[in-house]
Amino acid sequence: MERKGDDTLRPADLETSLDISNLLYLENKESNVVVERTQKIQYADRPVNKAEDVLVINFQTGSDYISFKDSHLRLVLNLFKQDKTTPSVSGDKNTFGVWGSVLNIMRTIRIISRAGDVIAQVDSANLLNFYKVNYEHKERWKFQQGKALIGWTSSTGEHLNGTNEFLIPLQLICSFFELHSLSPSQLCKGMRLEISLENPAVAFVQPTPGQAADTLGTYTVTGCQLHLDSYSLT
Repeated sequence: MERKGDDTLRPADLETSLDISNLLYLENKESNVVVERTQKIQYADRPVNKAEDVLVINFQTGSDYISFKDSHLRLVLNLFKQDKTTPSVSGDKNTFGVWGSVLNIMRTIRIISRAGDVIAQVDSANLLNFYKVNYEHKERWKFQQGKALIGWTSSTGEHLNGTNEFLIPLQLICSFFELHSLSPSQLCKGMRLEISLENPAVAFVQPTPGQAADTLGTYTVTGCQLHLDSYSLT
């Protein structure tokens, strides 16, 4: 290549040389660039859900993509004595049972698309999740995150208070939420999560054998929110 009189190779000359030699590589504009990451909160259809009700949450996520592995279900569990009006207390000795957790109250999980198709359904989800939590997580996780997030109970059978708040990772509820990639807006928008709540005599036990939920009359679930890890993309 012929150089200029001052023997300086200018940028324009370099680009021309690369183009002629077929060495000029143009980088394509990246796709799916994250513009904004936020937390979108979805609320249950009813503010109060009783034992054996079906708790329903509709997804209103718009055009955002959702990371389910970083999303949570927040709920408040309220226990009542046999008259079903007097709040229970820790001294009543109601527990989730050995190795149990708040997942005990979730009998059936259904995930339904906007078109009404059942994407996933798990019957006896509380039984399945009991084994999954205890066999897929190490002791350290169960005694730390497990106790803090889902009220995991060790062999000592910790007693529940009248009001108990939990923040449940969605991936612990159903394997559908174990996706490690972003779920597209076409899937998430209009999707519905249904949780059939369990009978209190099944969900709770007392330390004394043969006295299942002896002082527990019923329970309610309030303050239910889905905290979705949401991404706006270009």
